[in-house]
Amino acid sequence: MTVDGVNTTDFVASQWGRCRMLRSPRMRLPYLVGKDVPMAGPVLVATHASKTADRVVERAVQLATALGVDLHAVSVVPDVTVGAPIGGAGADAITHRVETLRAECAKALAEAKTIGRSAGIDLQEHLVQGEPAAQIAAVADEIRADLIVIGSRGLDSAGRYVLGSVPERLLFDPHGHDVHIVRTT
Repeated sequence: MTVDGVNTTDFVASQWGRCRMLRSPRMRLPYLVGKDVPMAGPVLVATHASKTADRVVERAVQLATALGVDLHAVSVVPDVTVGAPIGGAGADAITHRVETLRAECAKALAEAKTIGRSAGIDLQEHLVQGEPAAQIAAVADEIRADLIVIGSRGLDSAGRYVLGSVPERLLFDPHGHDVHIVRTT
């Protein structure tokens, strides 16, 4: 069966039980989703203002459509921290930066909604603020998401070592959500 460019073979027996097999022309290998029961919870896609965010949302739309579940999108306004005392002008600059980040995140959610609408999906938006991985996991908990879809990040190995990455933090998050990372680099 083909749904929006994603070929699905009903259910496949595997070492994890009966799983739905998904294949996409852009993927080199098929991958398994779900366990004994088809996914019932929604798919959550994390999006932000970047050139590659649309590709991540499009993949999430394909997955939600193929699985027959709802789609939610989250965009996180990161906290801006300052390591030294600041004066009035500095506080105004930080406030302006946070407002700019919030506007960028709202725009990313609007673009995700447009992509979902074009595929016939009513995407639900979540705009939150805080540490990105923690906030994405919190929204996933709140909506009881079965799958989080997120783009890879273009950090080099030194940057990942020092800073970590949002996808990596979600993979090892104790909440235990399944995570699908879309290559964006």
